[in-house]
Amino acid sequence: MTDQKKTPAPMAVGVEGSEKTFCNAHSSRCPTFPPDENHGTHCHKRSATPARRKPSMHTAIHEAAHAVVAASLGAFAEYITLKSDNEQGNPHCLVSWPAYIDPAMLRERKVLIFAAGPAASAIHMHMGWVTSMLVTGKGDMENMQELGVEGEEMFNAFTQAKRICRQVWPQILEVAQRSLKRGDLLESEIVMAMLEAREVGDE
Repeated sequence: MTDQKKTPAPMAVGVEGSEKTFCNAHSSRCPTFPPDENHGTHCHKRSATPARRKPSMHTAIHEAAHAVVAASLGAFAEYITLKSDNEQGNPHCLVSWPAYIDPAMLRERKVLIFAAGPAASAIHMHMGWVTSMLVTGKGDMENMQELGVEGEEMFNAFTQAKRICRQVWPQILEVAQRSLKRGDLLESEIVMAMLEAREVGDE
């Protein structure tokens, strides 16, 4: 991966010099796959439940985990939306990557961020990894499979993401609670929520 702008990956390139990905809970493969002219895919939540269903704390935690773990791994959580009447159609988190990130580390970090949603769901709902992936993380699982992650590697990624989620759980809860109240959170609001949760934990 010598040129991130020209290398196909399950990311939606938007901001110049960065890659972006839509992380979510239950999506099937996005209808814009394979990558468009910006070499990205838009992977959004597709649910059999009514589109206008009120967001749950579970959904908020799932999306917050994507955002918080992304920030913990050096990516940018640009926004979270729990609203269904948005351009992507359902709740999701948009993550972007700095242009200077080591390509060798990029795949591993993408996988961990995808795994973070179902890992947080497993913690919150007391589920095993298979149940969590199948019930809450089908879209995330498909994203990982697009990166060549299967079987034991997927289990290891889930386990590692779950460990990270436990370490930053207060931040995940704070971001989730704020997004549940507002419906949308921008990057600055996500960062502020994380910092305030960390300060409370340090007292």
